[in-house]
Amino acid sequence: MVDGGNATYIHRLKDYFEFLAGLRTRRPTPIKPRHYSSKNPNYHGPFQTITSNNATIGVIALYVAINGGVSSHLRYYGLRHDEIAFDNQDLVNPASSFARWVGDNNPV
Repeated sequence: MVDGGNATYIHRLKDYFEFLAGLRTRRPTPIKPRHYSSKNPNYHGPFQTITSNNATIGVIALYVAINGGVSSHLRYYGLRHDEIAFDNQDLVNPASSFARWVGDNNPV
């Protein structure tokens, strides 16, 4: 399951010049490992569980762009800033769990 949304504003100032702004969000639900559903210690066979994680990656993107043309061969655009959330829940070793936000700028 994914929760998210998108909002965009576009305003055309001239035939050759428009302004765009918006927000995009996306946050999927974490997927739980299947082998934790079993209480049977022999479920894994001869293997020992080393790690098991619930990992979620979410994105919030703000963008502003100016779309236009200086000439027929040269166009200009804008900038998008992505905030990416990493949420990792370690089920075997809870001290290794973490949650971090990382920002990144990209051209539109």
